[in-house]
Amino acid sequence: MGFQVTSLNDTTTLLGSTRHDYYNVLKWMSLANSDLLAAIGGLVLPLLGEHQVVRKNTEDCLRALYKDCLALNNELLKTKYLVGEIPTLADFFTVGEMMFGVMVFHTVLQKDYPRVMECFYEVYEVPMFKDVADDLQLLGIPFPTLPEDDK
Repeated sequence: MGFQVTSLNDTTTLLGSTRHDYYNVLKWMSLANSDLLAAIGGLVLPLLGEHQVVRKNTEDCLRALYKDCLALNNELLKTKYLVGEIPTLADFFTVGEMMFGVMVFHTVLQKDYPRVMECFYEVYEVPMFKDVADDLQLLGIPFPTLPEDDK
């Protein structure tokens, strides 16, 4: 829906400035929606007493979260934001999908994926986002772990 609403404005920079940017916005939004959100949900839902249904177990979700965060971190080592030097819909969407994961697992994410978290906080603080999302509440909930050789 956000993509459709954003595309109604012919002069917006939220979809990038080239056709290549446009497809990269779609790529990162797809990753956030289909993979990252499912992994975060699979880790957070059991903490709330709910069963996750997308992946096999918590370890599977944790592996997926690590893989997705590594992909984001690697991209953000090359560019300031996911699709270049200014925030796009991909950044706002990904930050929105990550919010609850960051609230719960911020300590590990900050340690292992510093560029992801740096970008997360920069985008979160953009007034048009923060006015809707409000202040971020960081929780002190223990993070599940994988065996060292399984990361």
